[in-house]
Amino acid sequence: MDTWLVKANYGNTPTLELDWTEHFDIKAKPRRIASQETWDNILLPSLEKARNDLTQGKSALTVDIRGRLPLSAAFAIGYRFQDTEGYTLQVEQRTQGKDELWRSDVTASDAKFKVPKQQGEVGEHLLFAFAIAGDASTYVEDLYNDSPVKYSSMIYVEPESGVGDKAITSNADAVALAIHAKALIRQYRQQYGATCIHLILFAPVGFCLFLGQRSRVIGDVVCYEFVADKNYQPSLKLSTC
Repeated sequence: MDTWLVKANYGNTPTLELDWTEHFDIKAKPRRIASQETWDNILLPSLEKARNDLTQGKSALTVDIRGRLPLSAAFAIGYRFQDTEGYTLQVEQRTQGKDELWRSDVTASDAKFKVPKQQGEVGEHLLFAFAIAGDASTYVEDLYNDSPVKYSSMIYVEPESGVGDKAITSNADAVALAIHAKALIRQYRQQYGATCIHLILFAPVGFCLFLGQRSRVIGDVVCYEFVADKNYQPSLKLSTC
């Protein structure tokens, strides 16, 4: 399946194409992102139909995903192709200046996250940030302190190897970090008694796909997108239970 949010030519004809460009405008100022209403009424139903049309009830398929995806869209696509149903995701990922194909079924490396910042108390709303591509701590702290949403707690994590271009060097690292991310979400969700995870992803698309694919039974998840001059804004809410 080829999924384009910015039109591109990949040299072959896609088995299935989703064109969501009108709902995400990365050139607009401020950047336009899909609303929850758009997700509920247009994007999620079209994704569900695409999965059904593509798989025709089959599992254990490899789904090749191409396109420039907003991170919330990558998470949603991964969530619709769960690994427990036998789906393998393959995505073109630019890593350290070159394009690679990342697969979700590779053996995980030893990559792990560390938790440099956490605060809060038991309550419904847990703000959880995974910073891989760079340092997002200032943005996350500003959101935690100033958002209309009254977050009860906040967890900010980074790879043990540090952030930046070399934080993830292979799909084995991406898979390992996705597995650890899921474990950390479950751990802190239980610790803080949260029923809603507010998810900030500053990470490669491949990691977001792989995390979405493994996100099960962790309550409601609200995915955020970065909007210039407005910090992170909620875009997509999914119920994983």
